[in-house]
Amino acid sequence: MGKKAKADDRRREDDAEPAPSKSEKASSGSSSGRFVACDRPSPRCHCSLTEVEPGRLLLFGGEIFNGRKFTCFQDVYELSLSLSATISWRRLELPGGAQAPRARSAHQAVAWKGGLYILGGEWADATQDKIQQFKDIWCLTSSGADGASWEQVPAEKGFSQRSGHRACLHDGAIVTFGGYREDADGEPTYLNDVHRFDLAQRKFRKMEDLSGAAPKGRSAAQVWSDGEVVWVYG
Repeated sequence: MGKKAKADDRRREDDAEPAPSKSEKASSGSSSGRFVACDRPSPRCHCSLTEVEPGRLLLFGGEIFNGRKFTCFQDVYELSLSLSATISWRRLELPGGAQAPRARSAHQAVAWKGGLYILGGEWADATQDKIQQFKDIWCLTSSGADGASWEQVPAEKGFSQRSGHRACLHDGAIVTFGGYREDADGEPTYLNDVHRFDLAQRKFRKMEDLSGAAPKGRSAAQVWSDGEVVWVYG
């Protein structure tokens, strides 16, 4: 996230929830939303675009700074790709009070069994004077051809708040690596820890019994699984 505020003017928001903006929906209910046809999403960066099924991709979150105002997004778009049909977009419309993750960018997204898992990331207000980094996990599950709903997944003993981390699907689990966490002065600490979230049992484990020399702390690396080994590059 390209933050403009000076370090001594910034205020960190650790476990406290930031006040919702007018454009954000409350996150207390559990109602299902529906995908409706729409134009392509607004310009943004540091979002996620994940293939959850062949030819079906989901875009979540992201951020934009227009030179005056910073905005984080919490919206979900579905992109349908087909060689025999026109590319089409749909947006997930949620009822008031529906459960949903907070607006964020620099998160990670992993698909498993048709569901979209969102991990961590960060939020900032319009002036970027307040930020919050997250350590939560959310899952978006489809219901029928048009419906979908969010669920916050219990994440006890998971990773600390962070953004710029990386994640991939490996052996029935989401493996996360690295990222960074900012202190109260806006100074980053780059991380090199590895966590494994078992998708069937929904349990976290910090992988501390790894052999060999660990890579140095970093963010925005490339991480992928070849089915046997998880690779880190850059």
